Amino acid sequence: MAVFCSREIPLSIYHTANEVFTEILKLPVAIAGGWQSAMEKRVLKNYKREGQANIIYFLAKGIEQFKLPAYLTLLMESEKLLIISPLLDKRRIEKRFVIMRDELILGFIKRFLFLYINPNGYLENIFNRCVSEDKTVYLLKHQANSRYFKEGVDPLSTRNLKEALVGRSTESKNLA
Repeated sequence: MAVFCSREIPLSIYHTANEVFTEILKLPVAIAGGWQSAMEKRVLKNYKREGQANIIYFLAKGIEQFKLPAYLTLLMESEKLLIISPLLDKRRIEKRFVIMRDELILGFIKRFLFLYINPNGYLENIFNRCVSEDKTVYLLKHQANSRYFKEGVDPLSTRNLKEALVGRSTESKNLA
């Protein structure tokens, strides 16, 4: 599952997003993302030794230029981190590299969780594309996200996340 969150989020959603994602990290799931927004970085910092989630870190710069942040050390040491980049030696993140990275994510990942979508922002396009391409789309259940709840979008909260994320992936394995 890929996770996305707009760079600017309302303060009212911060606690809920952090709480839900902290619980997701305890589940036996693989979570992918670009991990660029402050909230995306924040939730990775919540990873604890008892976490079961595996993290896939898609870079928007060259992999040879990536320096592992201290908060990812635990993940690397416990072999729960995979770092992927479509680039080798690009030093800076550029818009075209972000688009390239996001296309890679959209091509590989089938389930998406949006913690918050800033209206009319870049992430709204990714959200709409996921819905129109019939990907499994989850949206953090919060009033700030109300405009994006529609058919094909499943609300996610601490109450239903285990059933939605682990239960659904188990069903998929049995069908394959």
